[in-house]
Amino acid sequence: MSRMKRVTVCDGLDDCGDNSDEPKSCGVNECETTDHKCHHICVDTLIGYYCECFSGYRINKNTALCMDINECEENALKCLSRKCYNTEGSFECDCGDPRQLSPIFPCKYKIDERPKILFATRNDIRIADFSFYMQRTRQTSVIHEHFKGAVALDYNLRSNYLLWSDVELKKIYIG
Repeated sequence: MSRMKRVTVCDGLDDCGDNSDEPKSCGVNECETTDHKCHHICVDTLIGYYCECFSGYRINKNTALCMDINECEENALKCLSRKCYNTEGSFECDCGDPRQLSPIFPCKYKIDERPKILFATRNDIRIADFSFYMQRTRQTSVIHEHFKGAVALDYNLRSNYLLWSDVELKKIYIG
């Protein structure tokens, strides 16, 4: 095949006059067959395919297998001054007590509480365990009350404040 623009290959048109730009492998998805040699991910191309690995792995050029990357050795700053542990396909930082091993930096606090849900009832704003709708006893706590039309709210976790709108008074509040 002579030098051609890549867009003319496998475009369904005989651009060369001898159909050499339209080989039989056009339109064949090699990834759908078991003939490909990919260990993790097979990416189909116009003619052929190539292999990729999941995050935390790299293709070994000799074996074509996906091998675990040791993130702790390759990037010493992954956990900053904390101990780094390589795991299969990832890594963990020893965040110390009361923190936990975490593949996220900065280390996040260990939270043993159930997730909460905030909701507005027009007259007040309440909080409940996230499993509220699945419990027989639906216990809630009122956070703010005496509204006329509180219908929408948002919570800023980083700054720890609540925003809500009152459609009757046409105002937005921060609390």
